[in-house]
Amino acid sequence: MLVNLPIVALPLDFISCRAASVATALIATKSLADYAAKMSVPTITAIILAGGRGRRMGNADKGLVNYQGKPLIRHAIEKIEPQVQNIVISYNRNEAEYKKLPHLSAIDLLPGYYGPLMGILSCKPLIKSEFFFVMPCDMPWLPSNIVSVLLEGVDNTQLTVAHDGLRIQPLLFAGGTQLIESIDEYLKEGGRSVKKWISSIDHVVVNFSSQQSAFWNLNEVSQLDEKPLPE
Repeated sequence: MLVNLPIVALPLDFISCRAASVATALIATKSLADYAAKMSVPTITAIILAGGRGRRMGNADKGLVNYQGKPLIRHAIEKIEPQVQNIVISYNRNEAEYKKLPHLSAIDLLPGYYGPLMGILSCKPLIKSEFFFVMPCDMPWLPSNIVSVLLEGVDNTQLTVAHDGLRIQPLLFAGGTQLIESIDEYLKEGGRSVKKWISSIDHVVVNFSSQQSAFWNLNEVSQLDEKPLPE
């Protein structure tokens, strides 16, 4: 038996309400998609190297040397903090000073000066991210996008190393965190050179020649009143 149901005209405010609900649902769906996309972005930890001898600065602890009104380690943190999820600071003296900073820090596993690679290896237990980025504490003017540029299109089996247009910068590189494990064997075999370690791994050199002055670094006391010339 067929029943003819009456056609009911829906009020305009009901239709508008339903349309608004659909629009809200679509916005929510887009927000979830955006959130999922963000969640898929790899995490990265910056290792700031502050454990050098500082020979050309009278054996000063470079990270604690004041430049433009604050210690170099503070400059490094402020430069890299917006670009990464976590920071670990490598040091080998003045532990009390570095422990005051609001970031994780690691003293060299072995006493003495075994170079930057020992510092990087010593930080490894504190790194939980998929990728890592290494930088020295004495380059306060680095590009504000250096991390994203180095990691663009690279998987976690490679290193990417910065080139300032004149030379490779062997203390500015990024890569998959598991690559740090190979440093242990390299050091046990007597290796110390960062360049040679990088050469032993699949790596890509990234050209930053258009931002050359950003790679100015502070090596001597005479530079404390300087800053790089603009491009």
